[in-house]
Amino acid sequence: MDPILKHFGVKVLAVVLAFLLWVHVVTNMTYDHRVELPLEIIDIPEGMMLVSNVDKNCDVMIRGTGKQLIRFLIDADDAKITAAGYGEGLYVIDITPEGLICDNKGATEIIEVISPKKVRLRIEERLEQWVSVSPNVEVTSALGYQKDGELKVTPDTVLVSGPKRVVRKMQNVKTEELTFTDIKEPFRDHVRLTFPDSSYLTLSDSSVLIEQNIIQLMERTFSDIPIGVRNKVPDSTYTIVPTSVSVTVMALPAVLDSLSAGQFAASIDVAGVPPGSTFVSPIITFPNGLHLIDVKPKEIRVEVPRE
Repeated sequence: MDPILKHFGVKVLAVVLAFLLWVHVVTNMTYDHRVELPLEIIDIPEGMMLVSNVDKNCDVMIRGTGKQLIRFLIDADDAKITAAGYGEGLYVIDITPEGLICDNKGATEIIEVISPKKVRLRIEERLEQWVSVSPNVEVTSALGYQKDGELKVTPDTVLVSGPKRVVRKMQNVKTEELTFTDIKEPFRDHVRLTFPDSSYLTLSDSSVLIEQNIIQLMERTFSDIPIGVRNKVPDSTYTIVPTSVSVTVMALPAVLDSLSAGQFAASIDVAGVPPGSTFVSPIITFPNGLHLIDVKPKEIRVEVPRE
């Protein structure tokens, strides 16, 4: 038998046992290890809130056996600083190994805080109140279409939570500024709410639903609208041809259904019209919300006798 293969299993077992013994010895030795832990402020009193920027991480030196350090790195929790008992005000706190709370440090020991050495905590009273949502959105219909009704916002109020000095002054929360154009159908979209990043505010909703009904306009023609004459010269005779016009307008279907020819008026202004035959454009008046499309005829012949 090959000498190398003779008692091969025993040799492998010996190597494994030697390795495990080495690991056992090494991991029972004490080491110092530098690690960066997330920094968290806890125990803020009820009704209060933190309104200062705090370093996100804490750089510390820990001491423990190899086994303890491995367990720590696997299960390490945030490094915490308690704000229990703090009232409203500004506090500058020294960060020391004794002042840090780390639930999963086990038998390891925080021996040094490398950075930050201090933390500034500003504590303020918290206030919650409902405020209205102000849409900063413009929806424009396409040609031949029109908005029907007002812009709808859902929800139209949100619960704002934050520093009392900020929240008590708030009357509304605005949406982001957006413009939607050439819309040909009912419009729906979610729009984000905005507020200053440095205000430490939270909202019950981060966005709202914006809805605007858009309806296609329809055309309708109203005929036989009599023509009146404005600014006649006393004792003068005026003959107009024709004596009526037809008017075509565009509007929402519901608006057109409610209209009648009697709500339109046509007239011509004869001020300054000389004797003889003259053509004058008619003046049309009609209810609000209508778009004038066409008038027939576009000119009216006015006959004024010569002296």
